[in-house]
Amino acid sequence: AAPYTADIKMPGMLHGKILRSPHPHAEIVSIDTSGAEKLLGGKRFVATAEDAPPTLMGGAVNDMPLFAIDRVRYVGEPVAAVAALSPELADEALECIKVVYRELPPIFDALKAMDPKSPLIHERLGDYSGSSSVVRFGNVCSHISVRKGDVEKGFQEADRIFENVFLTQSIIQGQIEPHASLAAVDSTGKIEVWTPTTGAFQLRQQLAGIFRVPLNLIKINPMTIGGNFGAKNNVRVEPYCIVLAKKSGRPVRIVTSREEEFTSFNPRHPTIIEIKTGVKDDGAITARKVRLVYDTGGYSDIGPMVEGEGAKQAVGPYRIPNVEVDSYCVYTNKMSAACCR
Repeated sequence: AAPYTADIKMPGMLHGKILRSPHPHAEIVSIDTSGAEKLLGGKRFVATAEDAPPTLMGGAVNDMPLFAIDRVRYVGEPVAAVAALSPELADEALECIKVVYRELPPIFDALKAMDPKSPLIHERLGDYSGSSSVVRFGNVCSHISVRKGDVEKGFQEADRIFENVFLTQSIIQGQIEPHASLAAVDSTGKIEVWTPTTGAFQLRQQLAGIFRVPLNLIKINPMTIGGNFGAKNNVRVEPYCIVLAKKSGRPVRIVTSREEEFTSFNPRHPTIIEIKTGVKDDGAITARKVRLVYDTGGYSDIGPMVEGEGAKQAVGPYRIPNVEVDSYCVYTNKMSAACCR
């Protein structure tokens, strides 16, 4: 009997669908939505970057547009969206949108992306707003360093030295309920959203920033959550429902497919963890040197925060007099990573 977002029906409600990039890295040469507009009965049922607020989204680095503007940076990135009387008609409308791409070389390896000679995934990285304390360069959207004592001296004092490399993989949360949201916008501009979220006030703050409206014009209705595990902590499909609702003048609901869940959302960061530890025969740790590389995908999302937690935890619960930690959050042409519990 618990009400889920996909159970809600509102008078005049439309079903939204998102057109996503088939390429990991490409320039957008042109988008022709005329076929979809003809099928659906007008421009107000189709949205692209021209209909979205210019605000860039993100955590410590605001680098992600709502819809791709001039290029796509991962397979599954939103390019356009439609609203129709049925999900089937919305799928048909997506097929009528013609996008011309010019493919660019993709980068899938975080270590290769860190090479100064690698092509830049974000050519204007330094122009993005965000935390002024975030160190960014090349394809590295965040670098955190921790220094304590003299790590080389600590290794000289050690009786034994251990060196390890650990690799972790991308992990999808796999929650039973896919992402689903419903939005309605009234004649005064008030936005109401129904969505399975663990952070209603955080989501309201994020949406207010994206659409540049006061908090009192947004109401969030947190719905029953059919599984989360980190997948539903931040803004995801809600803005697309709002854009379509504002343009069409009708409530719009989006329920994503399982294919979208596996290609277009926010898994755990793949990581490369290199640890060198010096130890005395009596068990005392004399030094630890760590390099962490977090593959954050096409956009930073909360990657810099996750990377920061790794840097803080790298020495473990031990008193180590000599420490050197370098933690990197790196762009690649994969779907953006975020929370996974």
